[in-house]
Amino acid sequence: MSRKLKTKGKDFVVHPDTKEAFRQYALGNRASFEEMKEERRLQNEEGEPYWDTEYDWMYSRIAKRNTAKFRAKGGEPFPKKARKK
Repeated sequence: MSRKLKTKGKDFVVHPDTKEAFRQYALGNRASFEEMKEERRLQNEEGEPYWDTEYDWMYSRIAKRNTAKFRAKGGEPFPKKARKK
């Protein structure tokens, strides 16, 4: 099943809150990225995405393809985290 990717125009961004944080920062709000991070945390707690979900299907395909390639080379799908020293 092939889907043609239609962009929303040159201003399309996956994380609109990042674009707004940059704008606020440029206007002098030096805490804009911390505010964005806190808002994302709250949205995560509520199970709400903080990104534009329109292209999730595409990112899912990319992740599946890359995982399959990695596994084909003998890698584990989710490598163990390095232990803290």
